[in-house]
Amino acid sequence: MAFASAAGGFACEVRVRRADSAETVDGKSVMQMLMLACTAGTEIEIHCEGADEAAAMEALLRLVDSRFEEE
Repeated sequence: MAFASAAGGFACEVRVRRADSAETVDGKSVMQMLMLACTAGTEIEIHCEGADEAAAMEALLRLVDSRFEEE
């Protein structure tokens, strides 16, 4: 999964949640990301915390904005 792979390249913690849920998951875990069951158009919130959090957030937002470079 592109998101988990990209998140795994950073030292900071990456947490993701669906906007309609209180449950957060580890953005570096493919299994946990799959459990979110996000389909196209699902609104998510990304939280990064740690030494390289700004770079991680920028890269992950760019990935999401590009629709995972699938278009």
